[in-house]
Amino acid sequence: MELDISQQETLPLPLNDTFRAYMERHHLTWVAIARLSGVRVITVWRIWSDLPVFAADAQRVRVAVESLTGYAYLGPLLTYEFLRERMREKHERPIRT
Repeated sequence: MELDISQQETLPLPLNDTFRAYMERHHLTWVAIARLSGVRVITVWRIWSDLPVFAADAQRVRVAVESLTGYAYLGPLLTYEFLRERMREKHERPIRT
């Protein structure tokens, strides 16, 4: 017995794409995400533009978009904390002679 699954609803793949692509795929707006997450619209725009934000704001946005779409955003969100850590690591490397 064969089952015809061609008409079944499918789930979008949890691709590790950009936040911009995620927003476009799910038809999200900066304002909708900002309202639900409690962050400023400019913060959502910064994430959309691949610019750093505070880690707490990034986490609020992740929770909001999952709530809006039912699917977690699995891609990276650039944070100031991450950049500070990278700079610290860069300056702590030993100098090779």
